[in-house]
Amino acid sequence: MTKRWHWMRSAMPRRLRTGTAVLVTAAIAVAPIAVGASVLPAQAYSTSWQSGVSTGKCDSAPVKAFGKWRGSSVERTSGYVGGSTFTQLAGLYGLTTCLHHAGVPVTLSVPMLPVKQGTLVNGAKGKYNAYWTKFAKTAIKDGYANATLRIGWEMNGNWFKWSATKDPTHWKQYWIQIVKTLRKVPGTNFTFEWSVGLGKHSNFDPRKAYPGNAYVSYIGSSVYDSKWGTYGASGASIWKTLTTQQYGLNWLASYAKSKHKQVTISEWGLASRKSFSRSGGGDDVYFITHMYAWMKKSNVKYEIYFNRLHKGATSNNEHRLAIGTTTLRTNAVFPKAAKAYQKYFG
Repeated sequence: MTKRWHWMRSAMPRRLRTGTAVLVTAAIAVAPIAVGASVLPAQAYSTSWQSGVSTGKCDSAPVKAFGKWRGSSVERTSGYVGGSTFTQLAGLYGLTTCLHHAGVPVTLSVPMLPVKQGTLVNGAKGKYNAYWTKFAKTAIKDGYANATLRIGWEMNGNWFKWSATKDPTHWKQYWIQIVKTLRKVPGTNFTFEWSVGLGKHSNFDPRKAYPGNAYVSYIGSSVYDSKWGTYGASGASIWKTLTTQQYGLNWLASYAKSKHKQVTISEWGLASRKSFSRSGGGDDVYFITHMYAWMKKSNVKYEIYFNRLHKGATSNNEHRLAIGTTTLRTNAVFPKAAKAYQKYFG
């Protein structure tokens, strides 16, 4: 997928719930979720992981509004660092200090290289370490000292400047330089998410870009309800591709387990039929229910729903379950899937 707070509490397991109301005792009977040979009991709706949202908006109001809309409080949010130069990157360009006021943990997606500067080779040599020291100091000042940093995400694709497909050795060495530099700055308590793009890209095995357990906190990915190049695919067909393809979701869970790491999904969402060059799954209840079931069994640390409209050069990718800032309404594009999301995540 091309795209791109200081918190007050740790994530706590959420109570069992059904529909949009949080319940302690009785639950409304609904159909169970079938995943392969396993079935989730109809009343076992809860997230032992941190369940979050990315709104693309500032301050706490949009996050709280999404929590009210879905029926349970949001437990994590996210932001994206941008910039054309290392100076801008070091200054956390594109973020504002008000993001951390939501009072929940935050994941920041951080480019390894800004748009107009840098190479993996020079990064591996430590030539940009001074900028990463400044990055850490800025993060402390702006309230992000405890952030999870999703550095150089989707490196197994070829759409970002920091792609590892042609030079995984220097990519790994540069990652290590960044992590070591950030850890040296007093006052930081960062964790680090190594995040791949789902599937096989450029015949590249993402494991070639794994920098080692000492420098990685979580292993994650981006997950969107689409089957590239296929218009009108069924939910079952899309889900089968997402899970069973080479380097798909089943591989992700297995690889994270082999490295003794928890799984993180910093971007996931529905996709309108017109999204991703008309490859989206549309109002897909199947995707929501099966994502929930997959997370339930996959040792997930956190997931962040991408409740945003991503505007591209040629098309807009619609992912929003709910629309608004302080008072949200269900997006008419996904009415059935929205109800399923409220049922299992609300």
